[in-house]
Amino acid sequence: LSHIARLSPGGTASAASSDASLALELRRLVDAHFRDNWSVDRYVEALATTPHLLDKAARAVLGTGVKRVVSERRLLEAKRLLLFTVRTVEDIAYEIGFDDPAYFSRFFRERAGDAPAAWRRKQLQGH
Repeated sequence: LSHIARLSPGGTASAASSDASLALELRRLVDAHFRDNWSVDRYVEALATTPHLLDKAARAVLGTGVKRVVSERRLLEAKRLLLFTVRTVEDIAYEIGFDDPAYFSRFFRERAGDAPAAWRRKQLQGH
């Protein structure tokens, strides 16, 4: 039946709607669990879908894959904590779900261009 529904003229609209709702649910779950270091499989299970369908929906609606959605959310939270708190880099690493502060620093440097402490200094100096 689902194959027949896709063949109908309205099938693409319902697929787009399905992608949108799946991507929005993914975003909601990522916001709730990015600190818990969930795997893609855990998101797939929680959303009762398949890895392919979840990744397809994320790419169609959010413009990137599931892993990238999670890492971008973690990066956003790291930047927020670096800017608006005086917490140590190590404390921030643990707060956003990293077990190893050195791995967090590599993760941050690859995505932000600077080590966390250097990024914080530049932001606070207005550069």
